[in-house]
Amino acid sequence: MARPVTLEAGYREFADRWNPIMDVFDREGVRFGLEVHPTEIAYDIVTTEKALAAIGHRAAFGLNFDPSHLYHQFVDSALFIETFADRIYHVHINNSVHTLNGRTSFLGSHLDFGDARRGWDFRTPGRGGVDFEEIIRALNRIGYDGPLSVEWEDSGMDRNQGAPEAAAFVHRLDFQPSGADESGATQRVGVDDAFVAAVQFANGAIGTLEASRFARGRRNHQVIEINGAKGSIVFNVERLNELEVYLPEEETRQDAQGFRTVLVTEPTHPYVGAWWPQGHIIGWEHSFVHEIKHFFDCVTTGRPVGPEGADFEDGYRASVVADAIVQSANSGRRVDIGY
Repeated sequence: MARPVTLEAGYREFADRWNPIMDVFDREGVRFGLEVHPTEIAYDIVTTEKALAAIGHRAAFGLNFDPSHLYHQFVDSALFIETFADRIYHVHINNSVHTLNGRTSFLGSHLDFGDARRGWDFRTPGRGGVDFEEIIRALNRIGYDGPLSVEWEDSGMDRNQGAPEAAAFVHRLDFQPSGADESGATQRVGVDDAFVAAVQFANGAIGTLEASRFARGRRNHQVIEINGAKGSIVFNVERLNELEVYLPEEETRQDAQGFRTVLVTEPTHPYVGAWWPQGHIIGWEHSFVHEIKHFFDCVTTGRPVGPEGADFEDGYRASVVADAIVQSANSGRRVDIGY
């Protein structure tokens, strides 16, 4: 048995080594998630408490929760989640089983995974002993709204079957909380089911960005609407061949009120001239052909991808905007963006 002084020295050395790393993480806004399992400084509830205490409960040091490592130790996963509610930064969906028969050991016996002589082994999510129902309920209770990441390690199953099956299992498994506690009292909704962001552009124009995964009747409702002093236009991906237009000068005509719909199927419209006669609509699949043609045109002529297409700079700027929206929501303040 290790002496207490040796154990304490080990946790002190852990803190000495990791605190400088956490200092850098704090400066860069990075959070670390330790996967709790045997061979780590934290492998169950008690050792996780000791590791967090040793490092001073720093916010940058959290946990990657993986129930497959707790199950074969007979640790209650839901209790673990609730014990470290503010430290669950990421979640693995992984499964395992006990194969204890009086001869095998849950320590693994130094045998490779997949060896039938082991006392425990990994299984495809949904085919092992982990109670994921209680895990999801516990995660909902603590307000976890991060990803559920499949970690597939079933050495006894073909991965081409196991990996898709695991992904489908997660989709069936996950569910949103009801918004009420056990007494029936409503609670504050803390998951990102919807958002609205007010933005100001560099030229002073203002706008809103909005998304929701509860608008299920909107199958592909991706809308861009631009309103100005000289008119308005609206494009909706669900109505791929149409553009809604409003021009104030047309209000002088008695038969022209509000928006009018323009069918964008004329040969003069971009790309359409390469397809059918005017009035014949094109579909979603045609847009991919347009993307490929545009890409090769840019490669062969050296012209820039924009403004018709997005480039890596656009992707970077979109990520900066998304991060700023999250930062603004957390701080309750306006966030200025710089690229």
